Amino acid sequence: DTLKQNLKQAGFGTTSMHAHGATGDITIIYTAVKRKDIDKVTAIIEESHANAFYAIEEARSVNQGIFSQANERRSFWGRLLPFVKK
Repeated sequence: DTLKQNLKQAGFGTTSMHAHGATGDITIIYTAVKRKDIDKVTAIIEESHANAFYAIEEARSVNQGIFSQANERRSFWGRLLPFVKK
C-alpha cells in the first residue's frame, strides 16, 4: 500500500491486483508512465519497497489513464488547444 500511495502522491495512476506467487501472497501493481518519468518511478519503487520485483515494458499505445503532469511543458498549440491529445 505504501508504494501505491507514493505513486499516487507523485501523480501516477495505478491498478493493482492480489495474486499468489512462488513465495506467497503478493500484490501486482501496474502503472503506465512516460519514458521521461521512468527514473522517477523506479526511484519511488526502490524507496518504497527495496526488494520489489519490477519489469519495464514498452507500450505501443495507451488510451485513457492518469499520467503525471508534474513538470509538463506544453507547446504553444498545447496551451491554445487543450482538447487536442498529445
